[in-house]
Amino acid sequence: MNRRNMLLVAVIMILCTTYIFGFEYYDRMPDRLQQLSKQINVPEIKVTEVGVELSGIHYGEKLDLQTLVVKENEVIEALAHEVSCSKLCQAFHYNPSETSIEETINQIKVSAVNKEDETPYKLTIKNQKDKNDNTYYDLRLTSMDNLEQLDMKRGRAKDLFRKWGAKPKESIYFKAELIEEVSNEKRLTLVETIFNNLKGKMINVYQDDRDSHTVAYYGYTKEVPEYIEGADGNKTNIQISFIYNEITDKTECIIAFPFYNAPF
Repeated sequence: MNRRNMLLVAVIMILCTTYIFGFEYYDRMPDRLQQLSKQINVPEIKVTEVGVELSGIHYGEKLDLQTLVVKENEVIEALAHEVSCSKLCQAFHYNPSETSIEETINQIKVSAVNKEDETPYKLTIKNQKDKNDNTYYDLRLTSMDNLEQLDMKRGRAKDLFRKWGAKPKESIYFKAELIEEVSNEKRLTLVETIFNNLKGKMINVYQDDRDSHTVAYYGYTKEVPEYIEGADGNKTNIQISFIYNEITDKTECIIAFPFYNAPF
């Protein structure tokens, strides 16, 4: 066998191996969510939802509707692939996304919502005239238990944000429900356990003046690269909140990195 034929055989073997072992459609991403899930694992806290929120802004960019739709379709296509997809994957994946377009004098916005997938998402991309034209990207991904899939999809979305010149800011949260009201002593025990697992420290506590059943603990860990620096110079990237509902007699616990964006 001559050298040319040997090279051809080697290339074919590499391609076949890639297909057989099902290497991801994109490069493998870090399993951030799976790692955090293990670190916050406390017997009393049963996680019911995991969410990832990505946002990015490309300043000084004016885009037309057609370009926004193309970007929207890129996200939809990227989120349609699964962890098991190979690099040679050409399959069409069913992705029942509902899309919409809004146009005003100063703004064009495209949106896509997928509620039926195992990892539902909501995407908005808008080009808006402020002092200058800016493009705003926002994506929320959620899952009940498939963290590997969620990790993969957040990685694909972050790659697209970077490709478009919008450095992605990320917020991750874990929601859990605890039976009945949790005492101050029990809350502190849970919080200290989680901080210890994350090799972190508590920075401060927020107590809602109007609702004594709502309290949030803030801290910092080097295990998470993202953080917020306050005016006092303290870094914060952990938020653990407890919200008690008197009607249902249940306490919702939210563990977020670096913080939870939605209202309690």
